[in-house]
Amino acid sequence: MSGLAFVVASILLVIFLLIIFIQPVWSILDCVSTSHRSHLSKALWSLAVLITWFAGSFAYGYFAAQSPGLRRLTLFGFTILGLLLTAWGTVILTDPDLSRVLWESGVARSIR
Repeated sequence: MSGLAFVVASILLVIFLLIIFIQPVWSILDCVSTSHRSHLSKALWSLAVLITWFAGSFAYGYFAAQSPGLRRLTLFGFTILGLLLTAWGTVILTDPDLSRVLWESGVARSIR
């Protein structure tokens, strides 16, 4: 089972990484191109996305996006993130060797 979970987790990771690079650019373009937003609002949202990249773009996409496509991408990104965390958690919990290595290296202890 852990082999299949690893493949699924890896595919989800690639999809999520693509979203991380596409969404911030789309968020900035959506923000500056809308006519319904003040200049101050455009500047603040653009700075938030540029400074925090991932978190800012998802916040903009969830709360302020005008584009329906960007809103769908944001929800899809949240879904992929949840699936990704579940898949990698499954890999770590079902592979005793990986769990042992993470525990011995201190990674698991730092998460606890």
